[in-house]
Amino acid sequence: MLWRIPQPATVPMIALIQRVTSASVRVEDELVGSIGAGLLALVAVQPDDGEAQARRMLQRLLGYRVFADEAGRMNRSLADTGGGLQYRFQLESAGAVVLEGTQVIAKA
Repeated sequence: MLWRIPQPATVPMIALIQRVTSASVRVEDELVGSIGAGLLALVAVQPDDGEAQARRMLQRLLGYRVFADEAGRMNRSLADTGGGLQYRFQLESAGAVVLEGTQVIAKA
């Protein structure tokens, strides 16, 4: 069975985030960026995205409460912890999502 999820006329900038103990980027074996504990964000940029969308995404990334507080609850944000943020732009668009059985397939 195949379902197509309709896309709105404009899909906002989206990001997949991962908490990391460290992350780095190498280009042709040269270290071009690294962070310690923090967030790694894979950001899908759309053709209509601009500075306003980028600022909103940054605010959201800094505000997600995905780090443990003293009680062990996920109640601290990147801004609270002072952790690092590394982002990698995904040059492909977010594309349409297609559900095929229980498998999720992203198509550009």
